[in-house]
Amino acid sequence: MGGTDCGFAQGAFIRRVHPSIQWAKLAALVEGARIASERLG
Repeated sequence: MGGTDCGFAQGAFIRRVHPSIQWAKLAALVEGARIASERLG
């Protein structure tokens, strides 16, 4: 199961992953949820 906190290792003052990559991951999670919703119901 995908989650929003997986793989970023971020902290309040530490940015290890560029925000564009974080937003791309969130977009992929949204798209995956949309596809699953279509197929399941």
